[in-house]
Amino acid sequence: FGTNQNNYSQETDYTNLTYPPLASIGNNPGTDKETDMSIDYIQPVADGFTIETGAKATIENISNSVNTQMLTNGAYVPNPLQTYSFNYGRKVFAYYLSTNFSLFDKFIDGKAGLRDEYTVTTSDFPNTTIPSYNILAPSFVLSHKLDKTQTIKFSYSYRLERPQYRSLNPFYNIADPHNISIGNPELKPELGHNFELGYNKSFNKGINIYVAGFYRYNTNDIQSFTTVDSVLNVGGVTYHNVALTQSYNIGRETTEGINLFGSVPAGKFTFRSNMFFADRITDNPGSPQVSGFMYRINLNTS
Repeated sequence: FGTNQNNYSQETDYTNLTYPPLASIGNNPGTDKETDMSIDYIQPVADGFTIETGAKATIENISNSVNTQMLTNGAYVPNPLQTYSFNYGRKVFAYYLSTNFSLFDKFIDGKAGLRDEYTVTTSDFPNTTIPSYNILAPSFVLSHKLDKTQTIKFSYSYRLERPQYRSLNPFYNIADPHNISIGNPELKPELGHNFELGYNKSFNKGINIYVAGFYRYNTNDIQSFTTVDSVLNVGGVTYHNVALTQSYNIGRETTEGINLFGSVPAGKFTFRSNMFFADRITDNPGSPQVSGFMYRINLNTS
């Protein structure tokens, strides 16, 4: 159970133009309630073969109100087009079934599973319906011990990332009347295919390293898209020369790279490092392909 309070003030002043200053102030109190319930069961069937199953329900309710005042003729007055209350609910019901197994006289150890997730999203925003969806998500891991100190593994997972309520809320943000944004209740979750091939090596005195190459492919990638309208009507008010920004499931994103992990004990300390290097390519219809190199390096001790 959480509560929050957001207050803001912003002003835009134009130079060498005849536009008057644009300014607004507002406050945004809200609450966030989330309940999680889950049950899991594991049943050994035979030597090297186990079945695991379970279910989980996540119930979230967000409520907030927005009170906005705009600068008009040197004074702040309430703006009904930017003042409203909003209630948002999301329920996720999930069920999974997985198995642990060994094949070829324990030459390969594996785990495979299938998860079903049903998502229901509701809001009380006028004339707004957010579609529900059901998604099956498979995953598996296969590993082989080269010897007592070396292991290789290959894994695949199907992942989804749901859009947040800020992106779904079809509310026009007109704080800047020439740059207006609005949420999209038709957004679907981003879908990801994640592949990884890894190698683990243990040494004497507790030293351990792990090296992995990975490939990740996302579809339904949520990307912001801006269109320019000479005239836009919002709540009976006409705006001119507007850049309207909204998110869509139009992108495809590919990420490939390597991940390096090491752990080294030294006396009373243990040093760990995790390094991530990847190349990411993003494609949007009608737009140039964008690629970039990214890295993350972390070092910690305990």
